[in-house]
Amino acid sequence: MKLPSGKYLSRKTMNTLYRFPVSIGLSFIATILLFIITEKSYLYNDSPWLFKSLFAIIQGIPFFVAIQLLSERLEVQTKLRNLFYLAGLGFILLYFFSLPDNDHTQIYIRFAVFLFMNILLILLAPYIGIRQNNGFWKYGNMLLTRFLRTALYGMILFIAVALALVAIDELFDVDIDGKRYAQLWIIITVFFGTWFFLSALPKYFEKLNANLEYSNTLRIFVQFILIPIVILYTLILYAYFVKVIVMWDWPHGWVSSLIMGYSVLTIFTFLVVYPIRTSQINTYVRFFVGFFPYILWPLIAILFLSLFKRVSDYGFTENRYFVMIMGFWLLFIMTYLLMKRFRDIKMIPASLAVLAFLSVVGPWSAFQVSKYSQLMRFENILNKYEKLTNGIYNPNEKKIEFGDYNELVAETNFILENYGHEPFKEYFNVNIDTLEWDSVKVWRYSSTNPIIDHLLIECLSDSNSLYGDSLVYLTVGESSLNNLVDISGYNYYLPFNAYFNTYPDTSKIFYVEKNLNENEKFSVQVKTDTALIVFSLNDSIIETVKVGNLISSIPFQIKRDSSYMVPSGYMKVTTDNNRFLAQTFFRVIYGNFDGKNLTNASQLDGYLLIKLK
Repeated sequence: MKLPSGKYLSRKTMNTLYRFPVSIGLSFIATILLFIITEKSYLYNDSPWLFKSLFAIIQGIPFFVAIQLLSERLEVQTKLRNLFYLAGLGFILLYFFSLPDNDHTQIYIRFAVFLFMNILLILLAPYIGIRQNNGFWKYGNMLLTRFLRTALYGMILFIAVALALVAIDELFDVDIDGKRYAQLWIIITVFFGTWFFLSALPKYFEKLNANLEYSNTLRIFVQFILIPIVILYTLILYAYFVKVIVMWDWPHGWVSSLIMGYSVLTIFTFLVVYPIRTSQINTYVRFFVGFFPYILWPLIAILFLSLFKRVSDYGFTENRYFVMIMGFWLLFIMTYLLMKRFRDIKMIPASLAVLAFLSVVGPWSAFQVSKYSQLMRFENILNKYEKLTNGIYNPNEKKIEFGDYNELVAETNFILENYGHEPFKEYFNVNIDTLEWDSVKVWRYSSTNPIIDHLLIECLSDSNSLYGDSLVYLTVGESSLNNLVDISGYNYYLPFNAYFNTYPDTSKIFYVEKNLNENEKFSVQVKTDTALIVFSLNDSIIETVKVGNLISSIPFQIKRDSSYMVPSGYMKVTTDNNRFLAQTFFRVIYGNFDGKNLTNASQLDGYLLIKLK
């Protein structure tokens, strides 16, 4: 095979730039923005406009490629092409202004769905209004092959350059910042990867439909690898289906993901074998194409059975919503493929693109349905205990059952995390904007949150709890656990991890002593039975640290039967007298809590820094 000359590569590169100037320009801008984000280690809330610009620009890269392909295929005049580009710019600006200034999970879900839709538009754009199944299949095969080749070349190039940087770093003692490797990956994937991928997009699509070749390599891969894998998973899932029917063993939640993955694999296999689906020498393939829609029907039934069980127990979330609409999409596609007269394979990506768009916009979107579902569950629990009057919260003395309380916390946490506190305003006559929403964000990991605290709800004890009705679990964040400990200015570093012990004569769960001189002995004792840390001199107590006092000093309400992730600054106690200075840092506090004091501890984990005077 003759290698391309430098002149050919240069001409090909410039032709791609002339053909897709907007998309390549946007990929360059996206690269710069990603450089800034990695260099400054920005998060979304640090610079919302930067992330909003980045997300909008990334959406524009495939979207303007699709516009260019559509314009070329329809052979439109320059004025109409410019109108297409203006419409594309309007879509990108609309997306930009729709992004909120505060970080939420739905931002990334909507971004991923829109990006998926825009990539599908690249596949669909040259064939809108044109039915050429063979040409469409060959074009799709070219896109997939080019994408895999781009990914492979990108990884090889990254590894080669990264190893060169490592060699320079090690051999010449050049301190290369780790961020440079991330920025190298950004350049290769976002900028050069986009340019390389676009250089292979065909311009004359009529030629694709003229001659369709199906390689022997692909034929062997399909017959002896891909279809056998599908058959294997079919047998496994049907065995599970029989188990459900015979034993009436309700489907597990994760089976939905397995069926979804199997369905996608099956449809992908159908698309791969499409050109040889009617070949007389491939009976194996013809059998698969003819029967696979029927095979999926019972599995889709299990999918919905599992989904409806989860929804009835916990309501809709975005994940369950997407599983539901994918289930309906599978039903539609299976029905469509059974209608042999209308087997236009464009329907598969086209319907998926439309579904992707509808799933994240409008009142029927995943976000609105999930929010409404969780709010209804929130209302139902409050109504159960007569705490709502005409839709407004009306506090009373009724305590909520332990299970309902945990469910209420889960619903409010979900809404706060994904939609903020705005949806709760309609339930209160007072202004809840004044609540401390962001000063201490431990509610994201805890058994309470600002809404629950504002409701002043108390729950009954958990009758299934092994330790009674007053357990509390406090821990610091992972970042605090992994920090180095600065011991400068102290004589001793003393880690401890004391657990509750049922033996009555072992109240000294953790004990250490130090002879200061012949006449003085200094000791530290961590007592879980009374939740105390005791400092003694010659066995005489000189100072005590009450762990319950530390809990009381935390600037948010600590409820019983709750767990919290607490900032490390609130998990330390300073003890100072004329003989020593001690800093006690707790990593875990777990024990019985009566609402004010820690009566005893099941676990106290942390360390002491001690300076003797």
